[in-house]
Amino acid sequence: MRILVFSDTHGYTEHMKKAILSKNPDVVIHLGDYLRDSELMASNFPNIVFHSVLGNCDIGSPGEKELLLLAGSKRIFAAHGHTFAVKSGVHRLADYAAEKNADIALFGHTHRPHQMYIANVLLINPGSAGLGVCPTCAFLQFDGDKILKAEIQKL
Repeated sequence: MRILVFSDTHGYTEHMKKAILSKNPDVVIHLGDYLRDSELMASNFPNIVFHSVLGNCDIGSPGEKELLLLAGSKRIFAAHGHTFAVKSGVHRLADYAAEKNADIALFGHTHRPHQMYIANVLLINPGSAGLGVCPTCAFLQFDGDKILKAEIQKL
């Protein structure tokens, strides 16, 4: 299974489209701040499963603030990050993901790519796929119960 993770697109979808075409993912996860960008890409790529969470710029949009998904036996927790104050640190998010028995916690909000382990949880912030000096995303690849790849990629 191949998963592409985007965050903070802020109305700019060209990088998303290029990454989807080049990586051919099975699943796309959008971590908020312009949920409608994910909806647009889902309509352009109907054979790919899309999941999204609401960001702080998605006020008034219907949707979930957080998700818990499965990739094989790996549990993936996804949230935008603003409700966990990730700009001040990621330990609160890591603790919450661990309480949910998540193996991976995905978050955005800071616009800065970040990847590290805390409390046996792999924390990944794909950065911003929107306009910026160096747009990024995260690419995850699984083979059954194994994580084959978990990396931040430049777009």
